[in-house]
Amino acid sequence: MKNLELLELVRKPITDPFPQTKLFIQTPDAVYFILNNSLHKYDLIHNTRIEVCPKPFEDAICIKLLTIEGKICVVTPGTLYILNPDGIDEVQSITFQKRIVTISWNPTEEVVVTVSQDGEVVTYSIDYENAEVYPQGCSSVNAKIPDTVYVGWGSKDTQFRGLEGKIKKNERPIEGKPIDDRKPSVSWRGNGEMFVVNYWQDYKRIFVVFETPCKAMYRSETCSGLQPTVAWRPTGNMIATLAELANKQSVVIFEKNGQKRFSFDLNFGEVIVRELKWSPCSQILTIYSESPSSNSQNIHLLMSSNYQWYEKQTLTFTSNNPLLDYDWSETTQFTFTLRVVMRNEIVNYTFRNVINNSQAKCAVINGKILQLTDFSDAVIPPTLYSKQFVNDKSINFVFINGNRVAIVDSGNCLKMFDFENPEIVLSTVNFGEIVDNLLQFPLACHHFVSKGYEVYLAAETDAETVFYGLNTQNNELNFINATNDPVKHFVIAPKNCEIISMKQIGDFLFINDDSFQNSIQETVAIVDDMPYNYQLTSSCHFYVNCHKICDSVNSFLVFNDYLLFTTKLNELYCVRLTRESMEILSEGGLSQNYRRSVEQGATIVTGIPNSPKIVLQLPRGNLETISCRLISIDILDRLLSDGKWEEALRFIRLEKLNANLLFDLDSNRFLTQVDRFVSAVETVNELNSVCLEIEEVNVLKTLYKNWGRCEEFPEKIPTIFGKILEYFDRVDYASYITTIMIINLHFFALRDALIYVQDLLKRSRDDVDLKKSVVEAVNTLKTYGCDQEKLYTEALLLYNLDLARFVATCCQMDPRIYEPHLNNLKNLAEVERHYEINLYGKRPKIAVAYMLRCPKFDSREILSFIRTHRVSREAYERCGGSNMKHYQVVSMVFAEDLSRKGCHHESGVVLKKAGLLEEALEEFKLGLRWREVLDLLKELQVEEMEKSRIINEMAGRLMQHHMVKDAAVLYEYYANNYEMAAKILTDNYLFHEAVHLAKKYNRNDIIVADIIPSLNKQKTHLEEKLTDLDGIFDKYRTRLAQVRRSRAAKFNNFGDEGDDRDSFSDAGSVASRSSRSRSSTASSRSRRKEEKKKQDLRQGGIYEDIALIRALHCLIREVYSKGEEVRSCCIFLLQESDVPFREIRLLHDLYFKIDRKIKNSLTEIWPPHFYLNNNTQDVQELADLANFECLGNQLASM
Repeated sequence: MKNLELLELVRKPITDPFPQTKLFIQTPDAVYFILNNSLHKYDLIHNTRIEVCPKPFEDAICIKLLTIEGKICVVTPGTLYILNPDGIDEVQSITFQKRIVTISWNPTEEVVVTVSQDGEVVTYSIDYENAEVYPQGCSSVNAKIPDTVYVGWGSKDTQFRGLEGKIKKNERPIEGKPIDDRKPSVSWRGNGEMFVVNYWQDYKRIFVVFETPCKAMYRSETCSGLQPTVAWRPTGNMIATLAELANKQSVVIFEKNGQKRFSFDLNFGEVIVRELKWSPCSQILTIYSESPSSNSQNIHLLMSSNYQWYEKQTLTFTSNNPLLDYDWSETTQFTFTLRVVMRNEIVNYTFRNVINNSQAKCAVINGKILQLTDFSDAVIPPTLYSKQFVNDKSINFVFINGNRVAIVDSGNCLKMFDFENPEIVLSTVNFGEIVDNLLQFPLACHHFVSKGYEVYLAAETDAETVFYGLNTQNNELNFINATNDPVKHFVIAPKNCEIISMKQIGDFLFINDDSFQNSIQETVAIVDDMPYNYQLTSSCHFYVNCHKICDSVNSFLVFNDYLLFTTKLNELYCVRLTRESMEILSEGGLSQNYRRSVEQGATIVTGIPNSPKIVLQLPRGNLETISCRLISIDILDRLLSDGKWEEALRFIRLEKLNANLLFDLDSNRFLTQVDRFVSAVETVNELNSVCLEIEEVNVLKTLYKNWGRCEEFPEKIPTIFGKILEYFDRVDYASYITTIMIINLHFFALRDALIYVQDLLKRSRDDVDLKKSVVEAVNTLKTYGCDQEKLYTEALLLYNLDLARFVATCCQMDPRIYEPHLNNLKNLAEVERHYEINLYGKRPKIAVAYMLRCPKFDSREILSFIRTHRVSREAYERCGGSNMKHYQVVSMVFAEDLSRKGCHHESGVVLKKAGLLEEALEEFKLGLRWREVLDLLKELQVEEMEKSRIINEMAGRLMQHHMVKDAAVLYEYYANNYEMAAKILTDNYLFHEAVHLAKKYNRNDIIVADIIPSLNKQKTHLEEKLTDLDGIFDKYRTRLAQVRRSRAAKFNNFGDEGDDRDSFSDAGSVASRSSRSRSSTASSRSRRKEEKKKQDLRQGGIYEDIALIRALHCLIREVYSKGEEVRSCCIFLLQESDVPFREIRLLHDLYFKIDRKIKNSLTEIWPPHFYLNNNTQDVQELADLANFECLGNQLASM
């Protein structure tokens, strides 16, 4: 689908016209040629022509510029001359023993091959400084070819080639035209390792493939009419030749083994093909031909797609300004520069690949034929097309504006026609007749754009590039502007707006400025009244208003309200054309936009209007159509906003979108139009399918997370189906009964579904259609995974025996089983029936409520039921009001369950409320609820001695659970033993409370005898502990620094290791891979073992640095946990003891000394690069971060 379009035309006028000669070589600054047997140079910078070397070069057959050596070689049949391009040094020469017919250098200029008149082929390497030649190999065109061993497909004779191959095999060979200069020709493979020699023998042409230095490898099969020209494709094994037959000309492609691969005919008319040449990138086959009838020359540029060759450009040179030489100067993936030397000027034509399309209408150039395809109707794969336009000359330009198509051919003639009716030409204009002073060389009119009936173009004149506007209705040509700057991009934009990196030349016409020299495609779009310039460079960099967006883009398209582009990472991006999206894109927010994977190397052809379909072309040439989900959802949103629910649901099915979008795009719209949604569904089965797809999460956050805005909606499923069921309740829901069943079964409960069945069953007594609906409802429940036993049980639990019988009948249950069961239930009282039904339905929590109300059950049976089914909580909740008869029994069982769970306080409360005070007392004692115990002791009127025993017992239990302050309160106030209270406070270092208690009772002796010694003991303990922690801290910190230095040294020396590391590098990588594999499937035991390694402080461990950091973390936390103890001890020693202040200060200073040391070491233990998360290249930081991920989150964030 790609065409070859002119990107830039740079011409250099020649003040002194070139002579008519064929030996030319070109450099960026000069042109060298042989004239009158001497070498001349035309300086392109100063526009002067000089004679480089006066030495005559009689009968020169070749001139070669050696770019690497900086020399020029002129070859005559017997001698090779070497001279400096400036002609300063003396001319050196090398004489050959035999007369040379053909000479050729390989692409690297290291080897030269010569072919003599007798067919001898010799390769040489040449010392150009000393003019010495060294033969490398010698052979002949008649040399014996090694036997070919066929593998795989076998030989050509045994291959299956179908009917076409059979016909060709039986065809009689057509004799070629008897025209030939009988001179051999040579072409090199791109890597310089092989070359081919095309030679004349026995009245026909054959070629031989040689391998360097000079070994004959393959000889071609016979090909009628084979001509001298040969061109080996720079990449691969394809060799292009020309076959001239009596009635046609063909390009024949051979493999390097000499076997014909394929051929294609040339439709150039009556021309003589002189040369075949490949572009350096191998994408373009250049054919040079001469037309004797018109005395003109042509350069045809051909490209292939799916093995079909298309003529994309034809450059026609007239006798007024004939072609003298041409060559490809440079090519990239996207641009191709052809340098042409004519008599009056030198022109650099830079072409680019472009797809000419407009609103899914595409045009493909193939010589005189323009192939037209409208992808809105169907995606027609190449090489097919829907319509075609046939011109009398080869087409070079095509542009489409709406439904109008215009072409410009090689004769500078414009023709316009309607896309739907290409047979009728609406307008014809010959620019050569109406443009003043138009220069006589190909593509002198270029860069065509159109707006309405106006066509705008650039034309090359003597002095400058002139821009014109052509009215195609009256063929009136109007001057717009002129410039001397090279034109690469010519666009139409709104009047008088400012476009970044473009300059205005007319009211709404803009050309490129010089800010982006390597730009190959520019498109201007107006987004929210602001112009945006989208640019793609030859290095695959993509810019929006000069902001670099991505550096791997290979195609882009501004399509309707979207920007589409593909990348070399095989991804398609789609961005809405809004100012907000453009700002996010310009700020580097590429990842926030929608993207999807595409085939490798795919590029955008076009987008289909009002459709999410994007047409892509793969490297081989075949097309692929994909959907862009962003556009799909936008289209769906527009349909729903317009109230087109039927089309929206049809679009969801067609594009396979998730049905949650109906709600997630706009919840309020869906909830207010539920009736329209249900009415739009074509069938109940479709409605069921949509309902089953609904899920709680917002799919715009998961499945389509890059779509854009999304809203939070709690309880999505209950809201949606609540509204739908509400709508069903307002109408006759019998027709939607299957949907109701599915909704309730999957999203609510089977009971809710059976309630609808029950209601419908009551209404269906005299209605046959409703009866069928009820049966269908039950069958739906069975279809969607509800077994018959569960259905029957749930029907029973509605306490409707008729419904249960109906369900059992529909489920084809055995009546010998369910009929006696239902009859027994029918004969029971209501409460007892409900108990039996819930017991049958295995719902003991509800059955116990009816059991408590049933008079036939006594307390023993109730107690057994509760314990068996563990429903004490439910029994206690239902045991009230009329059920007070069993209240104490139920409370006792419930309290036992709470006590077993450790809820002694709650158990005591339940027992106390039931009047079981003694049992409650025991539970409160177990729960250490000493206040409740004291209250019950008073309520039970316990004797003082027993009360004292219980209080002392409670205090002891509180001490065991470290509730020292509560125990002290019991001893002081209720056991009348304040001495014991002071003792336990002192023993547990609660000096503030102990001193207060001693002073309260005027017992200074307790302070002196017990509290002060205990304070001194605590001071000594803290000093020893802090000293130990200080020493351990220094030890760990020092060792951590050593480990890190050692790791940094290993990192630093890694690149300097010898070759011995190769012996274990693979093993290391295998070990790392296997360790990763093991970690993904490791058992908990293995993970615990790995965790122990990370805490192992032994020297030399792989995780020693991590273990040291963990140990230091724990040590620092322990130090700071002693802070309050140190403070309290110092204050009380200063307040209550005779210890000197300086001794007390020692403890204080010791603590703060460690504190300062820790603070000064924090950045050393946890360096800044632990939490900055930057991509560092520092060796020390890389070493520190080697095991960083193994740190816990809490430690890593310290």
